[in-house]
Amino acid sequence: NGSWTGFEIKLGFRAADQAADSLKDFASKVDTAKIGEPLALAVIAGTDFPICAKTALLSYQSVP
Repeated sequence: NGSWTGFEIKLGFRAADQAADSLKDFASKVDTAKIGEPLALAVIAGTDFPICAKTALLSYQSVP
């Protein structure tokens, strides 16, 4: 159906805010007139506890 979602994967949460900024920058360069807006942008990080990025764009969940 042409839908897309952007993901960035990090091993820990320390680079999560930078990853969120990078992902938003990437999404801003996509020709949305051609392929549409993303359904979501997400950073996946392996952490020991849930945290939220300063951008309020993403949430992270603990990976067992």
